[in-house]
Amino acid sequence: MARLAQARKLGYKTRSKENPMRICPLCTVVPVLALVAVPAALLLGAAPVSQDAKQGAKKEWQVHDKDRPQPTMVTPGGHGTAPSDAIVLFDGKNLDAWTGGQWEVKDGYFQVKAGTGNIRTKEGFGSCQFHIEWMVPESCNCNGQQGCNSGLFFMDRYELQILGSNPNKTYVDGMAGAMYGQYPPLVNACKTPTM
Repeated sequence: MARLAQARKLGYKTRSKENPMRICPLCTVVPVLALVAVPAALLLGAAPVSQDAKQGAKKEWQVHDKDRPQPTMVTPGGHGTAPSDAIVLFDGKNLDAWTGGQWEVKDGYFQVKAGTGNIRTKEGFGSCQFHIEWMVPESCNCNGQQGCNSGLFFMDRYELQILGSNPNKTYVDGMAGAMYGQYPPLVNACKTPTM
């Protein structure tokens, strides 16, 4: 109850009949619902915490303390490769890390097969960061929320919006990168179809 009161005090919305979605900055399960093609760069990163960093969390450190433990070193990903600490959920070949609908894998991407339902990761995730790339097929006609709408769902409750948002105009808490119905994205990073 204390967490709920604290969340309300910080301005987070909570679940109600009028607002069935709760705001959540940290999320776990990542199912995907799509009418878009998802290329081979779907990654979830859960960086391992070094033993030194775990020990460092127990002690108060002075500002700029040179004895403070360093974070774990990772190798950043390059074009088409994942960072060394990432859990790759789709490698362009199969959906072995997923369960649910019968989606099609071809040419390094996967795409929803109409009427087969959502897919979700077999593994659950807590606090995480993710990298996702998507492409709206040329055959889709984006008109607001119609024709090219999808989402990345968390905890069966929250949705990161996947939508063709350039040049498609819609409500800002429903455009690409928005926490759907809750927060608009900080920027519109969608490329135009000709890019």
